[in-house]
Amino acid sequence: MSDKLYIRFCFCLGLLLCYQSGISQITKDSLFLQHLIGKEQYYDAITFSNQLERKYPISIQSKLQLAYQKGFAFYSLKQLDSASVYFSKVPSESPFFPKSQFWAGLSNSYLRDFTKAEKHFKATNSKDSLNRSLQIFELAGLALLQRNQQRFDS
Repeated sequence: MSDKLYIRFCFCLGLLLCYQSGISQITKDSLFLQHLIGKEQYYDAITFSNQLERKYPISIQSKLQLAYQKGFAFYSLKQLDSASVYFSKVPSESPFFPKSQFWAGLSNSYLRDFTKAEKHFKATNSKDSLNRSLQIFELAGLALLQRNQQRFDS
């Protein structure tokens, strides 16, 4: 093999190795967790989330949206008390915060804990008209579940 060909080969091999390691382990873990949830393997997603909670500090867990992902897995398994706990842990800075508050509100509604449900529905001070409409709808539904006609009408 000539020197030029050898140098090109080594250069290409180096590029390939750099490309392969370019995807961080955090990204790989996040994608795998999303894959498990997408394939409805919720028990595996919860187990993997537990491993990630032990592996990464809180700041990384927040970036991975672990609380939201774990809450969604529990909700899908109809373990609503656990779902509510994890949805409640989603930080307000997260893009998943409004969703997590609605899911937590729904979980608490099914559990008939209307005080917590209302707190979660009101936690999203959304300027988005669609989210605001959903919030009003959910609060009206809570009022009906509690047989509170006055609050429903307001």
